[in-house]
Amino acid sequence: MRSARRIGLFVCIVCCAGFVVGKSSQAYVSLLYGDDFLLALRVLGQSLKETDSTRDMVALAVSDSVSAEAEEILSLEGWHVRRVSAISNPGRWTGADAAFPPRFWAVYTKLLAFNLTEYTRVVYLDADTIVRRSLDPLFLCDGFCAVMRHSERLNSGVMVLQPSARRFWDMLARVASTPSYTGGDQGFLNEYFADFARAPLFEPHRSGRLLSAQQHQVWAPGFGLEHRDFRDPSVSMQERHDRAISAFARSLEEEEAEVEGDAAAKLKESKGSISATGEAASAMEPRAATPQSRLPMGRLPTSFNADLGLYVLNGNRWMVEASSLHVVHYTLAAFKPWD
Repeated sequence: MRSARRIGLFVCIVCCAGFVVGKSSQAYVSLLYGDDFLLALRVLGQSLKETDSTRDMVALAVSDSVSAEAEEILSLEGWHVRRVSAISNPGRWTGADAAFPPRFWAVYTKLLAFNLTEYTRVVYLDADTIVRRSLDPLFLCDGFCAVMRHSERLNSGVMVLQPSARRFWDMLARVASTPSYTGGDQGFLNEYFADFARAPLFEPHRSGRLLSAQQHQVWAPGFGLEHRDFRDPSVSMQERHDRAISAFARSLEEEEAEVEGDAAAKLKESKGSISATGEAASAMEPRAATPQSRLPMGRLPTSFNADLGLYVLNGNRWMVEASSLHVVHYTLAAFKPWD
């Protein structure tokens, strides 16, 4: 509960009451936390529409920094705009990562994509991406899928995920104590999905649906990650894993007790909301130690998140055939398609 209360100091997850889910049960989602990236999101939206996809386009717009004019423009161009409060970079208030880039002040808000439980599947796209070919096959991923780049690290600019309130609250509870090598969400997600590098390659056009947790590398809540001060180098990885498993087992017992009787009804009523004082744990779904609680993971081919930076470093040549690219990610600050 203590960590949940601390969360309340830096985030209040309040979405606009007027948000209307479209006709699709699946969605493309992006984040806007300033009008300076409005044109980027418009370009992304146009590139999605040119693939003739029928999925919803959802823009998570940070209320304090995105203007009403920007919201109106996006709405007119087909985006379902959802006003949200920012999940502030923990480095702003814990001092744990004082060196995070200032432009990353609200990138953790991207985690809200995991809480869009109105949808069965979400493909998240950073605003500085452009879609060249249809991404609809990505919705065959029933777990968590992303592209690995730069050694054994996933890139969070393109992700396929199953929204889950329980997983979202678990992430939120760990934000303050989890290291981030980037100072932002990508470093956090690499720690959270610590075993992602061992996930199998998932090729939507060849592999079919990514379904079985028994046949793929899986992630289970609490495994490989624990609540701790990550600045303490004395804790070994093995000890970290052992403690995490023990903590997860204890949490199962505690939550089973909490949801007995009337508590179960209260838990259901509070799902998806958080007060300013932050009782995040009360909004969690009860956990169950079953195979269904385990999340299949798959690595996507490079063509679904092609890095412009690597293109430039490689003498203006792509690592794969240019005709096969589905997404181009403009990771270099000096090369943005809308400038």
